[in-house]
Amino acid sequence: MSISILWKGQPGNRKVTKMGACDFGQIEFGKTVDDAYQKACDEALYESGHDAYNGTISTTHGFVMFKYNAHRDLWKQTDELIEKSRKIEKWGRCGAMILTGKRAVEYKKRNGLKGKRGVVVCFFGMAAC
Repeated sequence: MSISILWKGQPGNRKVTKMGACDFGQIEFGKTVDDAYQKACDEALYESGHDAYNGTISTTHGFVMFKYNAHRDLWKQTDELIEKSRKIEKWGRCGAMILTGKRAVEYKKRNGLKGKRGVVVCFFGMAAC
């Protein structure tokens, strides 16, 4: 169960960052970060198909971890990392942050996961589209 976000939660507000690439953000729960990544990719393929240019996390190849700052806006953090980090690239790795505190609790509660052990992870980056 994941929440796919058209950037900043507003339909049609995806921004093209490079030719043929658009930003994405997706929050997923899993036993581990690897498990959450696999679930996010599987769900993206199910919802958007196996097109190599479907604009989802499924066009990425792995992830790189970043530290989440619960005192800052999540989407501002991801925006900055996409713009500044050379580790996030189209056809490459996406970014990942383990969410903690209020945001993680709210996600678990909203998705019927309260009390389940695991991690809530925000994946973000550039997808081929």
